[in-house]
Amino acid sequence: MKILNIRGVHGGILSLLVGGLVGCTPLNYLGLAQTPLTPIREISPQTNPQTTPEAGIIYIEGKVVDRAPFMESGSYQLQDATGTVWVLTNGDLPQTGQEIIIKGKVAYQSIPIGGQDVGELYIVEVEKLDTPPVASSPVAQPVSSPQVKPTPQTNFDEFLLPHKRNAK
Repeated sequence: MKILNIRGVHGGILSLLVGGLVGCTPLNYLGLAQTPLTPIREISPQTNPQTTPEAGIIYIEGKVVDRAPFMESGSYQLQDATGTVWVLTNGDLPQTGQEIIIKGKVAYQSIPIGGQDVGELYIVEVEKLDTPPVASSPVAQPVSSPQVKPTPQTNFDEFLLPHKRNAK
């Protein structure tokens, strides 16, 4: 009776520990949830800036279509099916044509010209996330029939003792 109670207590404690670990772990850390990607056409500057550190943080995915290296930083233009946006980075510039996913902060640079604001919306890269796998084009391999090698005939008499050999 005591053994069953101890096993029940151990099972309950183990369940609580596992539940606590899973409950306190972010889902993206475990890879169970997908990152909410924002289409480029839906990016807009914040009209009322919030004071939270996550304000204006978005995740976007796209193909690098242009690059502009600077002295200690650079920028690249990211394109998806809905539009393009420039991304400012302090890290390495991705290659043109590369598909990437980034975490970035929305920024807006006001450029007043002749009483009009012709400002530009851009993204300040916070982090490059895992890039989607590049689909490799299948390479046609020539089909060849397997070579059949003749097996040598084994003389089993060699393995027998002298008095058991077949003397012909």
